[in-house]
Amino acid sequence: MNEIDDERQAKPRKKPAPNDAWLNRRGNRAKTYKVIPITPEQVSALITERERTKVGSAAFIAHFDDLPDGLTAPAIERWTNGASPTAPEGHFNYVLDRYRSLPTPPAHVRAPLQAGRILITDEMLELLESELDRTGAPLTHLVRIRSPEAFKLTASRISNWRKRRAIKANKAEWDYVLEALRNIPDRRS
Repeated sequence: MNEIDDERQAKPRKKPAPNDAWLNRRGNRAKTYKVIPITPEQVSALITERERTKVGSAAFIAHFDDLPDGLTAPAIERWTNGASPTAPEGHFNYVLDRYRSLPTPPAHVRAPLQAGRILITDEMLELLESELDRTGAPLTHLVRIRSPEAFKLTASRISNWRKRRAIKANKAEWDYVLEALRNIPDRRS
């Protein structure tokens, strides 16, 4: 054995004192939140919104960038399955409000949204069509100038969005197409 191993064995492990009950594994003070009870009516409302939107907790977490500190997908799961009767103040209402802000998918959508995917709304299609009309750019042109992160993008995929054969899209691909169209000058100028 070397000197380092001897030192490790010689030092007894420090047990946290009773007043250090909120220390995490690394010995840092864990964040504490004021918790509020969750009523069965609130849980029912959350489950209803989750079923309406067909967005699971992991996709929900991936979709929003302004999450409260400490909010996780497993926490949402614990609220819906009744394993956790409390939530940090503000977290539950944030989740419920955000679920209510999500669109209802068309009736024929059965699968929930996967992380990184979005529902294509009528407003989004109108924006895409207006940009395509403004630029006059053929779909094959958009595919030829694509960036490496949109490597699966094809003219057929964009056509499927336009004809509503696909009702979900990869967010990175959708954003890329709109950005590429915005960078193309008007065909009339």
